[in-house]
Amino acid sequence: MVAVLPFDTLGEGPSYFADGITQQLTSELVRFRDIWVLPLGSVRRFSQGGTDSHALRAEFDADFALEGSVMDMGDTVVLSARLIDLKSQRYIWVHEYKAGSSPSDIYAAQDRIIQDVIGKLAGKYGVLTQDAMKKAARTPPGNRDAFDCVLSYYNYQVTIDLDRHHAIKACILRALEQNPEYAEAWAVLSNLYLQQIRFGLGGDRQGLFAAADAAARRAVEIDPNLAAGHLMLANMRFVLGDIQGFRQAGQVAIDLSPNDTAVLAHYGMRLAFSGEWEEGLTFVERAIALNPVHPHWYRFPRVFYEFDQGNHQQALTILDQIDMPNFVWTHLWGAALNGELGRQEAAQASLNELRALQPDFASKAQDILSIWQLDDSFQRKLLNSLRKAGLQTEA
Repeated sequence: MVAVLPFDTLGEGPSYFADGITQQLTSELVRFRDIWVLPLGSVRRFSQGGTDSHALRAEFDADFALEGSVMDMGDTVVLSARLIDLKSQRYIWVHEYKAGSSPSDIYAAQDRIIQDVIGKLAGKYGVLTQDAMKKAARTPPGNRDAFDCVLSYYNYQVTIDLDRHHAIKACILRALEQNPEYAEAWAVLSNLYLQQIRFGLGGDRQGLFAAADAAARRAVEIDPNLAAGHLMLANMRFVLGDIQGFRQAGQVAIDLSPNDTAVLAHYGMRLAFSGEWEEGLTFVERAIALNPVHPHWYRFPRVFYEFDQGNHQQALTILDQIDMPNFVWTHLWGAALNGELGRQEAAQASLNELRALQPDFASKAQDILSIWQLDDSFQRKLLNSLRKAGLQTEA
């Protein structure tokens, strides 16, 4: 098992650049079926300066760790990468890559890192490795600004701070004006459109559905091997209530990137919400097991499930482990669960936070819940719990 640690930012460059490169390296490494990747780089808790390699092996049973740094010097980017054998506590490979600042140069440097790491761990000429290398080939955008926009999106997606949504979406749209063949940008744009509906951020509902569907289709048309594109096609089928189509597209995404925890978590969460609690939670728990320092939203499906089973205290215990203070669901569930448990002061505090984030949530609640394909009984129970907390919604 390989732990991908967050790459450090050296010099004056923005931190999201190193974060995004860490995410992309992780996403490409998980394509290789003979290597298990523990993507510690998805959050900031583990930094190179504070990482104890003994503790890393003891806590996660990782065999190797990939660490590195990024120095953005304007016209040149320097990527440094190091592979640590955690058993012997020694570096077994160290290399520095200098590249131009264009996305094609940066992608090429990333691919060289991946090839060198795979060569050390799996044998560069194995059949599985060669096949995966072909599938992992990416078409970079022709513009550095577009590349930076996608990296910013991945940084935003860890916490889903909706205050950043508008700026991220605007950046992606500008990226696609400059680079209309940038498949990854089309995929993330699809998700940004759907987030406007999921979280009641405004816009014409039908127009957003159509735009999200077109963006996902365009991503797959440009790059049929892009797991994120197929995942967004699955998400579109899901919101339209086509569960069979959702399953088919989701399975393609998983086949393309079987250890990608974001794919597993997105797919599993929606399976669970569609009523397949056991199967869906199995995918989500696998994502959590692969990435013990996962984005905290991975834990929300278990909150939904425990609530559905009437285990309000257990649901609240899980919610208390989720550190997403600017996320709507955090306060929605804080209000609902505390309302059910008769803790009116805590319920009211959560309700105030919910209203601060979305002042018109009460009038939009049913529309927001409907996109998740939760059955009528679940929606009624949740709305009743919110009413107990003091939210005035339609009966």
